[in-house]
Amino acid sequence: MQKVQRKSGIELLRIICMLMIIVLHVYTYGGLNQLSNAQGGRFEVISDFMWSFFRTPVNVFMIITGYFMSKDVLDFKKSYRRIPKVYVTMLFYSILLTVLSFIIYSNNGFSPSETANNLTSADKLEIATINKLSGRFAVYSIIKMFFPLLSKQWYFLTNYVIILLLSPFINKVLVEIDKKQFKILLGLLFVFLSIYPTISTMGGLKEIFSTNKVLPIEYGKSMISFLFMFIIGAYLKRFVKDDEKLHFKYLGYFVGLCIIDFSLYYFLGNVTFNKVGFYNASVFGQFSNPFVILESVSIFLFFRGFQFKSRIINYIAGTTIGIYAIHEHPLIRSFIWSHNELGDPNLYNNFLGIMFVIATIFKIFIICSVIDMARQGLFSGVTKLVQKFKKNTTSEEA
Repeated sequence: MQKVQRKSGIELLRIICMLMIIVLHVYTYGGLNQLSNAQGGRFEVISDFMWSFFRTPVNVFMIITGYFMSKDVLDFKKSYRRIPKVYVTMLFYSILLTVLSFIIYSNNGFSPSETANNLTSADKLEIATINKLSGRFAVYSIIKMFFPLLSKQWYFLTNYVIILLLSPFINKVLVEIDKKQFKILLGLLFVFLSIYPTISTMGGLKEIFSTNKVLPIEYGKSMISFLFMFIIGAYLKRFVKDDEKLHFKYLGYFVGLCIIDFSLYYFLGNVTFNKVGFYNASVFGQFSNPFVILESVSIFLFFRGFQFKSRIINYIAGTTIGIYAIHEHPLIRSFIWSHNELGDPNLYNNFLGIMFVIATIFKIFIICSVIDMARQGLFSGVTKLVQKFKKNTTSEEA
């Protein structure tokens, strides 16, 4: 039976989302956010404006998961087919990258504190990594590498696997409700998992509203937030018809929502209550922000409209989990960001510098993608050898 090739619109979105995640890490680990805050003025405004367009990838990945994994029938075999593949990938990179980090830092005498008066984000990250590889903490790192799921080597992948485990039961519940009931469910989730935690971080409102000990949202990075995105994806699959047309209105919604959200932050971020900005950075940055959720849905629906098929795009999209696992490994990422010099303020003062930053983003993506392609090739070869061995063993017994 010939395998049906998946349409490439959503696969292209996976690739773009992974590039967006790397951009977010340029802000967080590369030092762009720290640098823009320090310089202020026009540079900070432009930096924040760009940030508003890159906050959706985590939500989108889970919407895609819910879209493709929502089933009408409770089928554990099909639902759980992907879990071993994801977990083995996690275990492989957890062990490999932890060992590699010990090798790198055992041969590297560089200490950020010796060379910098004002430590950058990358410097602080490297110091934290060196500490994790020293003394008794080294033992913890060695043990943790064998338990990537429970030790939360990657928060996204831990949440992702948990959602995969729960998906058959979630689908069983969702298939029993009609469109009206589904809308009520989404409305309740939107209020309690998006609006409520967002207003609880706003200056002047956080003294009134609180999610403490009620909803551990973690700015949209918690398992319960992932579950919400999964349910949104399931709703889109079941009730929002794919007419196989490209609708630019969804792209317009995405851009418009980003601009509105940035405008609120720009004009209301410094309006303080008890020294806390009304629409502060925590509100603007969290993935559970109502604007970010609506942006995520909009960009997903836009890319769903692409009807082309490309084996190359689908193949590259298949490496996105590997790209994430490699460059976001808690011990190896300090090496990546401390050797890219993205915290240099001179980079952002000219066109060539900005091109260097963009090139660095693509370099990280391409290198990690190629590594994961090699990993997939290795796994495929080992699988074929095992199958061949089993076949020969069965033949001999017969």
